[in-house]
Amino acid sequence: SIPACDVIAPETLNSSRYTVVMKFDEETLKLHGAVAYLSYSEDVYVSEDHVFLTHAFTGEKENGDGTVTRSRMTEIACLSYGGDSFEKKGSVTVRGYVKDQWSMDAYEGILRVFTTTNGTTVEENVFGYKTSVSEPTNASLYCVDLSTFEVVASVIDFAPPHEVIRSVRFDGESAYVCTSVELSDPVFFFDLSDLGNITYKDTGTIEGFSTSLINLGNGYLLGIGRGGD
Repeated sequence: SIPACDVIAPETLNSSRYTVVMKFDEETLKLHGAVAYLSYSEDVYVSEDHVFLTHAFTGEKENGDGTVTRSRMTEIACLSYGGDSFEKKGSVTVRGYVKDQWSMDAYEGILRVFTTTNGTTVEENVFGYKTSVSEPTNASLYCVDLSTFEVVASVIDFAPPHEVIRSVRFDGESAYVCTSVELSDPVFFFDLSDLGNITYKDTGTIEGFSTSLINLGNGYLLGIGRGGD
């Protein structure tokens, strides 16, 4: 059993399920600690020093004209695991949803996260019927300072409208992102060496969408297109 002090809950609870993270001795497989993340995590990313757990939910914002904007949001909780037990360091909420663990990367005290973003505005006309207008999906980048858990840099909606993230590859101060909406998909290159001046460019397209981007070295990136002819 897990004691109550080792149960962590996100700010927004929408499920009674949970994810259990455990630490074992690699030689004896003796259990050295466990923590339960209530409302469960869609993805878990383990860096050299921390464990990051994602929790998606729908956020609502009331507008001044009486409409409501609903957006997919993700809370990312950070746990340290270097000591005798797990310790929650903090959390941050970003707009959109995280595709998988490869879409997150901790580098020199900064968590870099790529998300697919969208929102829906709900309106009510004079007859009392509600209609909804959906915003097109897009892709965004968030950089989070792990000492304060504040977003210190971001690039919002960098892809063409209706694109979603298919794969991400971080490589030190660089990142590659494949997005898609149809069968020919752009791959974006990001220069993250200066968070005050993040630059990016479209490097070309892959026929089909690539679910994995592999750095072959010497300036070459391998993408395998799926779904094309």
